[in-house]
Amino acid sequence: MAFTFGVVLAMLPADHPPVRAEEPKSLPPAAETSEVVINYCLNISDKAAEARAAFQAAALKDMEERVKAKISELDLRRGELETWVKQQKALQQAAELSLVNIYAAMDPEMAAKQMTQLDPRLASSVLHQLKPRLASGILNEMKPDEAAKLVRFLAAAVEQEKPAK
Repeated sequence: MAFTFGVVLAMLPADHPPVRAEEPKSLPPAAETSEVVINYCLNISDKAAEARAAFQAAALKDMEERVKAKISELDLRRGELETWVKQQKALQQAAELSLVNIYAAMDPEMAAKQMTQLDPRLASSVLHQLKPRLASGILNEMKPDEAAKLVRFLAAAVEQEKPAK
């Protein structure tokens, strides 16, 4: 709430000594003010730059620590995944070997009928691991188009196994 000088005087008790309004202090001239401001800015500019650099360095260090922590976490996860993949490959190889042994013991005609029901990649992998005489007997019992499809898969697998020249 703003009061004027007259209102304030009216609120004083009657026996109060007389009050005189003070003259407002004069502000320094504009040229003098701007020179003071410029000097102040020049005096603190180095400190402000140092403070800004220190803040940025601290922020950068914090960010670097978070990145290192994330990299460590990702390395740990990669190790876990590599272990899991190795276990899965070992299980798959064991299952395929067991499957190869089963098909090796079967009659070629029965093996051919069942192999046509398998995924072509799996069937071609099993055929690839069988002895050539057994594999040819099974392929001989299949319909020509089914046998050709498996042979294409076999050829592609053999082509990938060849060393690059």
